[in-house]
Parts: sequence; C-alpha cells; structure tokens
Amino acid sequence: ENSKEGFRQALLGSAADPDILLNKDRMVERRAMAGSIALPEELMMSVSATYLEIGKAITGSEPSTGDTPRNEITEVLSAKLGLL
Repeated sequence: ENSKEGFRQALLGSAADPDILLNKDRMVERRAMAGSIALPEELMMSVSATYLEIGKAITGSEPSTGDTPRNEITEVLSAKLGLL
C-alpha cells in the first residue's frame, strides 16, 4: 500500500493538472495525457522492482516480464480496466 501511494503522489506531482487523474469525468483528457507524459526512469524502475518483489512473494518464483512492458501495461490499463 505504501509503494502504491508513493507512486500515486509522484504521478499527481508530475501532472500539470492533477484533476485530470482524479476526475473520472475527464477520461478523454486522461487518455491524451497518458500518451504524452514521461515519468522519470528511476521512479518507474523502483515501482517495477516493488511489484516484481510482491509477485515473487506471492508465487514463490520470479515473475516473467515481457519484451514490451509499456505496451502490455497500457493494454491492461486501457482494455481490461478502462483507466486509459
């Protein structure tokens, strides 16, 4: 939970208008922003390491990672969860 909140705060801090990320009525703007925002690589690697550790703790083995993680994440957030 702490790692998720840290990432959430970093994401909100990087947005010119954080309300776009908080207001579900602004999904069109959120989709546009998702394609243009660039978060620091260090932040993304930290988040990745945290979730890989969580995956390993749950399954007992190293989670596999794909060749195009950005595309895979975007697909899940968009098509499966409707967040983008």
